[in-house]
Amino acid sequence: MAIIYFDAPFFNLSSATIINRNLASWLISLGHDVRITPGKGNSAPILHGEDEPLKSIICRIEAVAHPEITIRNSWPPDMTPPPSGRLVLIQPWEFGSMPESWVDPFSKDVDEVWVPSGYVRDVYLAGGVPSNRVQIVPNGFDPEIFRPDATPLGLKTTKGLRFLFVGGAIHRKGIDFLLNAYSTIFTATDDVCLVIKDFGADSFYRKMTLRSQIVEFMSQPGVPEIEYRDADLSESDLAGLYCTCDTLVLPYRAEGFGMPVLEAMACATPPIVTDAGPSLDFCTDFNSIRIRASKRVLGEKQVFGLKTVEYPSLFRVDLDDLRMKMKWAKENKKELKKLGLAGAAYARENWTWDTAAGIADERIRKLLAKPEVNSCLEA
Repeated sequence: MAIIYFDAPFFNLSSATIINRNLASWLISLGHDVRITPGKGNSAPILHGEDEPLKSIICRIEAVAHPEITIRNSWPPDMTPPPSGRLVLIQPWEFGSMPESWVDPFSKDVDEVWVPSGYVRDVYLAGGVPSNRVQIVPNGFDPEIFRPDATPLGLKTTKGLRFLFVGGAIHRKGIDFLLNAYSTIFTATDDVCLVIKDFGADSFYRKMTLRSQIVEFMSQPGVPEIEYRDADLSESDLAGLYCTCDTLVLPYRAEGFGMPVLEAMACATPPIVTDAGPSLDFCTDFNSIRIRASKRVLGEKQVFGLKTVEYPSLFRVDLDDLRMKMKWAKENKKELKKLGLAGAAYARENWTWDTAAGIADERIRKLLAKPEVNSCLEA
């Protein structure tokens, strides 16, 4: 088995670290010799008692001089060739056209780019990256944590129908679409509550968050009930939150995968989700409610100051369709339950972390059978 060096963060609260921890843990279980960089914030992790993947990797923080495979998954991406072996970059991208500065290193310096969805792969191929360099290694979930019988998380609301939003309260996630639809079809007298679980408002989304707008909205008279939460949750508590609510609503403009969608499905909480982009990989008419959406091309070839190959794009959901789907959800709670149970069975069969790690293991084996891409490594 391979000596695999994760040159990536493991111990903060982000989707990237969840991916890193679970892939590393499962690759260990498959017999690989996994080591983790002592840099990037990994020198003094906080050990949570329930986190089994963390327990299995916490003792593996150790610099490796000559790894066979180096895996990086962090922002911004680090495409510097490692001292030896092959380089794998885990790199989602949400905005329709990739950064121009990534094309050359993705094509020459990185042995493989692992992407979580077919949507991201198509973006990179359209940008000019050779197809053999871009491989889909999907994200997953832990079925021991995210399950329909997870212990429900207590909420303040006593309303009968609970919509849920999980993710950063930012423009890209479509929180403004959701507030618009929710406030125009319901009032304070309706038996509904929108539970917003915000992420990263004081950290990685600090400059983008719409938290203040949500708080202001909640203070207006006559608006339907909102319960806003931004405190950190363990994965078990997050699973309990999914199970406490009736449906997840995520009308995103741009996503690379959509972890909350999959986690909610695993907990039998069906998603109301944008019918475009990465959700097409695992959301169907049999396990989710899909919102009509159109593609909106932006007017500048840049995102976050990065020049893009072509004009980037976002998705725009049909607000009337979103309103209709949310009204349907309120009036068809039994049908929601059926969709949820179908989604949980589908997710458990096809989208767990052991499935994702099996795909990663196959890619590693194939990489080890190929020559290294960097001539400087062959000297």
